[in-house]
Amino acid sequence: MEGAISAQFPNCSIERTLKPKFFKKKYNDVIPIEPKKDPLYNIKTFKQQPDDPMNNIVDAIGKISRYDTLSIIIPIKPLGDWFNKKAQKAADRLYKNLSLRGTSNAWRTYFIMPRKLIGFLINGPSDKLLTSKKDEDNVTMVRMVKAKEDYLNAMGEESALPFFNSGILITSSSDEKENLEKNMDLIVSSLTIYGDEYGNELIEPQGKTDIF
Repeated sequence: MEGAISAQFPNCSIERTLKPKFFKKKYNDVIPIEPKKDPLYNIKTFKQQPDDPMNNIVDAIGKISRYDTLSIIIPIKPLGDWFNKKAQKAADRLYKNLSLRGTSNAWRTYFIMPRKLIGFLINGPSDKLLTSKKDEDNVTMVRMVKAKEDYLNAMGEESALPFFNSGILITSSSDEKENLEKNMDLIVSSLTIYGDEYGNELIEPQGKTDIF
């Protein structure tokens, strides 16, 4: 895992520490952060950022009271090259202006949609079913705006790098209950810089937040 992280961030420092104590004050709160779209869509990478994207988060943390605590927890688990192949296929489909994922088996639709099954029995199989031609085979030329092309190029580059199954949890504790929501809002707002019009963005899922 250390090798995979260092491959992407050669100047990083990886250290082992003792288990931290996240909740040291009277009141505590936890919120999860998730991608808005399918995780196959990238958020903005460091290369796409005009400035250091950590600046926003550091500035937000600087506005939190010195008497409160705040932690950003990112558990990670390495994924195999199967996910790289999946990401590369997704990037290729998007570049051809197709949906993220391919259509399901054509024969399967006849069993889950009775109306199509009746049509099949009366008229026989369609040309698409007989040829088993994929959507990708029908694409000859694609036009797109420069910003979308840049995003898809970045997505293609990222698909060749090691992937991790990951998530983000933000925790805060304070002796003043009203400070918790303010602390969380500061961090969530700082994450908007990672959003991409054609890609993904990080959001706070309200339903899951209420669970905590």
